[in-house]
Amino acid sequence: MTKQIKLLALWTLTSIVFWSQAQASNENYSPPSYIMIETSQDDMGNKDSALNLDLTIFNNNRIMLYGRRSHMDDQSAQPNRTTSIGFSTDPSNTFNLELKHEESIQELASNTYSNSATANINLSNWILSVEMDTREIQFATSAAARRLRPNVTHITINGKGNSISLGYYGWEAGSASIFFKKNSYDRPLAQLQIAPLWIQRIFSQNSLNAAWGLNKSQKGFTLNRYFERAYISLAWTETVAAVDSSVYAYNSIRGGYDLTQQWSVELEMGTSSSSGYKTTKWTSAALAYRW
Repeated sequence: MTKQIKLLALWTLTSIVFWSQAQASNENYSPPSYIMIETSQDDMGNKDSALNLDLTIFNNNRIMLYGRRSHMDDQSAQPNRTTSIGFSTDPSNTFNLELKHEESIQELASNTYSNSATANINLSNWILSVEMDTREIQFATSAAARRLRPNVTHITINGKGNSISLGYYGWEAGSASIFFKKNSYDRPLAQLQIAPLWIQRIFSQNSLNAAWGLNKSQKGFTLNRYFERAYISLAWTETVAAVDSSVYAYNSIRGGYDLTQQWSVELEMGTSSSSGYKTTKWTSAALAYRW
């Protein structure tokens, strides 16, 4: 943790230096602020609704606010609420820094508190991004465990992740990017597969479902095609589960269209699949306003 704090401080200092050097060339550029409302649903009955607010503030720095509420098809599962706040230095600079704090709360399942820092380097038609994050994950204990030890309502696992991505924007009407992320945890999550009946006496079923959603690695790519008032984006992501090393593949196509200079709509369709599991399909729709 101390090493990561030092790196955060170094990135912040470097960001200030690059920001002061690039400020003169970006005086007349002001990226728009926007607000976006999005809703999605999959064929398992799970529903999401989200609000995203991105504000340009002094010197083209940005404040990002995000909120999402997820309703699970499982009637025994509580809704998942995710909120985040972020800050970014001017994204048009040669170097810019992003900092974010996020909280994801699901009662009787798991609470996750994460902090991340991303350094972006813009080099002509390329952008290189390096991100690191730390997470505190609180898994709810079972009712039986709470009866034996009322003061122990959750068990905490700490995690951290590092990722790198590279994007190319040199084409006249297109762009592409790839990324890779590696996660680690301070407890061996694979042990959750051992003696499942005993594990269920310690953790609630909803918290075990949340644990199976943790991953130890991710990789993927995105291809974008731009038109005068629209865009199309194709994305593929592969994740490896931290508990049982199952591999999940996600494929999606997303399109956006500018209704006016301020208003735009976006639609997305996608699938997720894994060996031995039914393929899940989802759709989403979003409405955005820029100013």
